[in-house]
Amino acid sequence: AFIFCHEANYKELFKEISVMFKTSTGSNKEKTEKVIEMVMKAKIQDAIRSRLLLNLPSSSTDSYRLVNGEGDGLSGMAVDILGGKVAVVMASASWVE
Repeated sequence: AFIFCHEANYKELFKEISVMFKTSTGSNKEKTEKVIEMVMKAKIQDAIRSRLLLNLPSSSTDSYRLVNGEGDGLSGMAVDILGGKVAVVMASASWVE
């Protein structure tokens, strides 16, 4: 198993996930898929906020790395914005599970 989010970094999300596992109906597989979706969404939103703070995109560049794997907590994943196009690289076996 691996940790996608930790309570110290994502307190509200962690609480929401804990409640979901205790109270919601559905299979563990469905719950797990929902958790992965929630965590990935939160981490991608964090990456977007970080790039906006770096003034990306800007008038001087339309190409940058939106998601930088380990640096954004999404090991093995890179999302590049290249002139308005998106390139996604998932270089880890865990992404195919």
